[in-house]
Amino acid sequence: MLPSYNYSTLYYITFQLEDGEQLEFSVTAVEYEELQEGQLGKISYQGNRFLGFEIIAEKE
Repeated sequence: MLPSYNYSTLYYITFQLEDGEQLEFSVTAVEYEELQEGQLGKISYQGNRFLGFEIIAEKE
């Protein structure tokens, strides 16, 4: 009998704020896939918990 393995993927996103500070959050696969590098917007978070991101513009 072959051993069974249980794999899971962890998703992380990093935001760079206007002052240069970087924030990193663990997110779901759906949240990860909705975001693209270079997007500009407003992040919502509480402590180390990501709540959402409102896209304002795509970075040129």
